[in-house]
Amino acid sequence: MIFARTNTYGIDTQIYNIQSTLQSKLSWFTANGGNVASDQVLIYGRIYRNDSQEGVVPENYLDKKDYADKLNLDQTAAQIAFNIVSRTTSPGLNTANIEVIFTVNTFEIYDNESYETERTLLDAMKALGNYKSRLSGDIKEGGANVFSEFYNENREYSDMSPFYVFSIPLQIRYVSDLCKDRQAEGTTFTADNDTITVDNNTITVHSLLL
Repeated sequence: MIFARTNTYGIDTQIYNIQSTLQSKLSWFTANGGNVASDQVLIYGRIYRNDSQEGVVPENYLDKKDYADKLNLDQTAAQIAFNIVSRTTSPGLNTANIEVIFTVNTFEIYDNESYETERTLLDAMKALGNYKSRLSGDIKEGGANVFSEFYNENREYSDMSPFYVFSIPLQIRYVSDLCKDRQAEGTTFTADNDTITVDNNTITVHSLLL
């Protein structure tokens, strides 16, 4: 189940595209031969940082004006969210380094009592196959590591069997002017020297490094 606004722009459009890819590609779903219904894997968008007296609370968009911290494993088979680590910009091109966070009940997604963490990780990476050229950096494992920058009430223990918490690093590059709707797939483009072509639109940037 995807949680996303009706209209998205910029990085949120890119994240929505990845949400949709995970929804259609994850092998955990019954539609793909897996064991769980789509409403048992909650795919949130970006994490919003809400400062509180206890620390920074990670909140996700749910509906309309409703935001909440839902990244716990007591209700569903799995939850996914996107942590924006850093963002940079150059003329015509934005780059964001993000972490795709997974909190998974391994017993439920595989319908057995084997603690299959490596299988879980590989299945997640396979579902992100469309973005494999953008996978770069350190995979984090364990609630204490994945949520190290957030208020961690009980989250540091959330990777005890059967639960598995991990994050996969991903870099997103997108052209600002062409990402105002979900038809502009900003993570897929062709480049020739300093020229990017997206959906037959061409924009020139300087010192483009792919």
